[in-house]
Amino acid sequence: MNVLLIAATVLFQQRAPIVPQSTDTSPVGVSRQAITDLSLRVAEVRSGDDQLRREVFNGTGASVMDRGRLQQQRCADLAAAARATTARVCRACFPPNVQRAMNQYRAALPSVVRTGTRCAAALARDLRADPSGSAVRQHRPTLARTIQQGLLPYENAIHAVRLALGLEVPVSVLRGQPPAAAQTPRRPGT
Repeated sequence: MNVLLIAATVLFQQRAPIVPQSTDTSPVGVSRQAITDLSLRVAEVRSGDDQLRREVFNGTGASVMDRGRLQQQRCADLAAAARATTARVCRACFPPNVQRAMNQYRAALPSVVRTGTRCAAALARDLRADPSGSAVRQHRPTLARTIQQGLLPYENAIHAVRLALGLEVPVSVLRGQPPAAAQTPRRPGT
């Protein structure tokens, strides 16, 4: 019986996805890996917020507290990853067409640090306030807005980086229009 319980616990334990680390040690490779690492942390926080929302509406007080602790750790990890990314992203290693997007990305990183720190602090306060989980339930909408608004500058910047690196296709191309850079300017009156 105990063996089955242990096996089930290990089998259903949540684990972070294993992401291969880049073997590219060039400044550009290190920068790309840092961007990838932070993107994963942002995705974990967004996913954790959705899980916490579901738990707040459908779970018991104990399960809300567990999800709250997990989300608190994810938020703290997000802040730490954003601080580390600031130091790991190269300031001048990219070609000029990419460098502008990278500068915008670096400028958005402090908002990610603030968001992760605020999220972790708010959850720590709510988890201490009431062991039944009612404080977490009450403040979850505010926490969701904090996460959404705090990550918006980052998401705009990462979108620009993806476009600049050619990892994403511009919407204009998907609509059948030529890319903005390829459009020929027209003279007035022609």
